[in-house]
Amino acid sequence: MGPFDHSVAWSTDSISGARRFLNRVWDLVESSQVAEADSDDVRLLLHQTIQKVTDSIEGFRFNTAISSLMELLNAVEGGQASRDTLKQFVLLVSPFAPHIAEELWQKLDGGDSVLKQSWPTADLEVVAGAQVTIPIQVNGKVRGELVLDPGKSQEETEMEARAVKNVQKYLEGKEIRKVIYVPDKLINFVVY
Repeated sequence: MGPFDHSVAWSTDSISGARRFLNRVWDLVESSQVAEADSDDVRLLLHQTIQKVTDSIEGFRFNTAISSLMELLNAVEGGQASRDTLKQFVLLVSPFAPHIAEELWQKLDGGDSVLKQSWPTADLEVVAGAQVTIPIQVNGKVRGELVLDPGKSQEETEMEARAVKNVQKYLEGKEIRKVIYVPDKLINFVVY
């Protein structure tokens, strides 16, 4: 419903969304559509999700943890994940829905209780090797995009963004008043 440390008006509407999510998780495991091996995209998303969920739980940002789990669920539905990935997914769900996670763990032949399992760890080499796509905006409208290694500085990103041909025509002859940069997310040139 929102960040743990913020007050929120209680609404039963949010419960139906949580139920739909858990139904989809259940259906994913029940369908037994398991891939032999994960694609590189699924493997990357799994390790990014492990990292995000771990960080979100430690920071009491449970809503962002669930959001990350939903992204992974969208990617692996329809037989796009290996049995190992499904097990790790169930482990990530377990703090939020322990009873369902236990049932699913047994369906995946996980062995001992899900509660006795080690928390998954993200493979930082897989996560670090991924590139990010950053939209380039001029006055809030997308005019191009960059594919970069994560963690680039604002100066490097700005220099590469200015070199994009379609962006150049919107910057040409204009005064850049401000550059809004959200690392690994977007860059926006405010011009007059």
